[in-house]
Amino acid sequence: MKKETTIIPIAGGKGGVGKTMVATNLGIALSELGHSTIIVDLDLGGSNLHSCLGFPNRNPGIGDYLKFSEIPFGELPIQTEWSNLKFIPGDGRVPFMANITYNQKKKLIKKIKTLPAKFVLLDLGAGTSFNTLDLFRISNSGLIITQPEKHALLNMLTFIKNTVYRSIDRAFSKRWDAQNAFQHACSRPISEKPETMHSIRKKVALVDKEAAAMIDDICNKIRPRIILNFGTQPDDLEVMSKTTQAIQQVLSMKADHFGFIFEDPSVHESMIQGLPLMKINPDGVAATCLKLIAERIDEWWDKDLDDFEPRLLKHTKHFYEQLKVTP
Repeated sequence: MKKETTIIPIAGGKGGVGKTMVATNLGIALSELGHSTIIVDLDLGGSNLHSCLGFPNRNPGIGDYLKFSEIPFGELPIQTEWSNLKFIPGDGRVPFMANITYNQKKKLIKKIKTLPAKFVLLDLGAGTSFNTLDLFRISNSGLIITQPEKHALLNMLTFIKNTVYRSIDRAFSKRWDAQNAFQHACSRPISEKPETMHSIRKKVALVDKEAAAMIDDICNKIRPRIILNFGTQPDDLEVMSKTTQAIQQVLSMKADHFGFIFEDPSVHESMIQGLPLMKINPDGVAATCLKLIAERIDEWWDKDLDDFEPRLLKHTKHFYEQLKVTP
């Protein structure tokens, strides 16, 4: 019997929030818990996961598979020094892979779902291109990495909004009246007040009540988990509370606080050396935070997280005091 695989897309609304660092070291942490893990570099057009793991850009990956089909997809995973961890490189030396076709994307998603591992982490590109959104939508609960500053939080909100909009638009691909009503409601000039999901649903219901019910179902199913990176103190999580409240009010959906990573000079050092944080400073503050997130994934990923926010804040404050972390 095939073991159940948990696919976790990892995205960021903007570049520079530490998405690849999190994907790399979270993969290592999960493998150290004894779980078979594969990290897939899907930051097509800007792949660099190999360098974070300390590998040269010499191995065939997603770009070679989609462009040349010289090797089977199942032969792409490369063994790392961690016995339970493999990774699949990104575009290699193949140009223009950020613009893969719809058929290439369908083929890739189908193959990703066959990977033989307990956890498959997808390191996605930044931004909200259709390809990135569709790869994130492989799972209803992906991780979004952000940081406690205004631009990163706004870009995270934009990413979540576009993920939901993309899901609804694709669901309406054969319901043209509903799709037209939805697209019209979403497309508002900057001079007008933006629509909420509640108001959009009401407009769709005027032409297709069943489609309106589909919106409810989509908003209930999609539930991203947020990791706040580069944190300096637990109070940064209070900003996240306001953000998740805005998600609930505007998009009629929930998002969960799932992790907090304290700022740590070792992260920068690992980037300079081109080695994982878990190798540079495995007992450091950031590495410890990532290990805790891996433990939460192991224990909580498929469970109800409705009361997780206050628990995370309490745990983060305790961790802050225990390690004597200073801003």
